[in-house]
Amino acid sequence: MSSPRTPLALAILALLHQEPVHPYEMRRRMRERRLDHALKLRHSSLYTTVQRLQDAGLIEPTETSREGRWPERTVYALTDAGREEFQNWLRELISEPVREYPQFAGAVAFINHVTPDTAVELLKARASALETDIAATEGSLDKLLEMGLPRYLLLDADYLLTIRKAELAWVRSLTESAASGKLSWPLEGTSHDT
Repeated sequence: MSSPRTPLALAILALLHQEPVHPYEMRRRMRERRLDHALKLRHSSLYTTVQRLQDAGLIEPTETSREGRWPERTVYALTDAGREEFQNWLRELISEPVREYPQFAGAVAFINHVTPDTAVELLKARASALETDIAATEGSLDKLLEMGLPRYLLLDADYLLTIRKAELAWVRSLTESAASGKLSWPLEGTSHDT
């Protein structure tokens, strides 16, 4: 595939695997499914990704229409190559763990550049933000389930919620270790545990 394999490209291929649609409808459906929590969903990146998928021969325009004063809307469909790429890529992503590079992991790698007291303050702030995010996500999931949305359509949000809960537990543990002195470090130097 000459276009980058991005979460947004996967989402577009998945939507087109169901039926041909235009980008505006893709965006609406992604928001309806709350996929904007799992991937960056910007108007410009959606259209850029659609163009890249078309350039790669994975999708093709099937019709263009205009309603009233609205701009023209081009409906896209998967090509045979797109259908095959989607299935192969999806199977690969589900079966094979991929190393991801979260920014938080990069930041805690350099925690020795702040004092333990500062680290405790920052970690408490992160824990508070995580608690808020977890509560909001749980509320959204509950509401969507009550509305009758099938659970399988919410597995991405459920996965991200589970990851957030694990992160919160780890942040609380690290905060406790730093606050109690069980974990300390020399400032701006080596990062030896004491």
